[in-house]
Amino acid sequence: MNNQNNALLDKFFANESITLKEAFIRINKTGKRILLILDDEKILKGVLTDSNLRNAVISGMTLDKNISGIINRDFKYILITDPKHKEKSRKIMLENNIEQIPVLDIKGRVVSVIFWTDLFKDKKPEPLTNEAVIMAGGKGTRLDPFTKILPKALIPIGEEPIIDLIIKKFTTYGINNITISVNHKKEIIKNYFLENKHDIKINWIEEDSFNGTAGSLRLLKGHVDQPFFVTNCDIILDANYKDILSWHVKENKGLTLVASYKQVNIPYGVVGFDNGNLKDIEEKPSFDVLVNCGFYVINPEIIDELPEGVFDMDQLLKELLKKEIPVGVFPVYSGWFDTGQWEEYRKTIRYFEGMV
Repeated sequence: MNNQNNALLDKFFANESITLKEAFIRINKTGKRILLILDDEKILKGVLTDSNLRNAVISGMTLDKNISGIINRDFKYILITDPKHKEKSRKIMLENNIEQIPVLDIKGRVVSVIFWTDLFKDKKPEPLTNEAVIMAGGKGTRLDPFTKILPKALIPIGEEPIIDLIIKKFTTYGINNITISVNHKKEIIKNYFLENKHDIKINWIEEDSFNGTAGSLRLLKGHVDQPFFVTNCDIILDANYKDILSWHVKENKGLTLVASYKQVNIPYGVVGFDNGNLKDIEEKPSFDVLVNCGFYVINPEIIDELPEGVFDMDQLLKELLKKEIPVGVFPVYSGWFDTGQWEEYRKTIRYFEGMV
């Protein structure tokens, strides 16, 4: 294996002593949703995918835990000595619904990795027929004075308004039926779409008054007959929407929210005490917490749970829990951008500028 191949493969290699958090970070950097777990002799001992990590978190594992217990050690592979290794890789991928096949030498060391996109470049994924709803009726007061002029859906990220970036993400998965809920500065948003043609079907929900972050979904009643996506208009979620939908359906959830890990830094010494006596003190600790991204998959029957009047999404979630309607949490480690406040907006700009 030459030095160039070594450099390309190195980013996929890890050992089983790393934590879930480290694995999440490494997998996000590869962009290929897989890590190859090697022993000290560079022999492949297992593979770890983003799905393995997500299932571990869902089952209750914390990010500081070791990955050794969640590694897939019964993995599929191909030997480089097999003259038909590419043909066999194609067959294995299709039969097992996997996207990566490690190619090994006779000692079990990784020579290369074959990805789905290497073999099926011309095979487009089956488009999703689900509808997507973009909630664009809010005032966006956190971005004053920007939003005194523009509605927050049209706030620019580089040269494009955020709503176009959101729509492009949906159309990547074949979702071309987009409903936009509008209220504040709605004529500006509607005029934007009149003047800038989009090769999709745009439906409009027009609120007469502010109905809260979930209330306008009442107007979808009778218009959707399968699970639909809902997103706030000031967030970008760089995740696999098909995976989110598939998990929602498979787990039989009424509503699934996407939650992202966020590191919270406390700029003080945190005191632990008992009965008035100091037990310990931790200087400027940081914690990983899961926060609601403002991105959901919702079943049509959930619309019936929305009362008249102002009703926010957090109220809906509490109402579903009270009625024991299953609410799922789909965790992601990164790829969530909240442009609804200035500091996060600046971070989003820097990120997208770096991608250009």
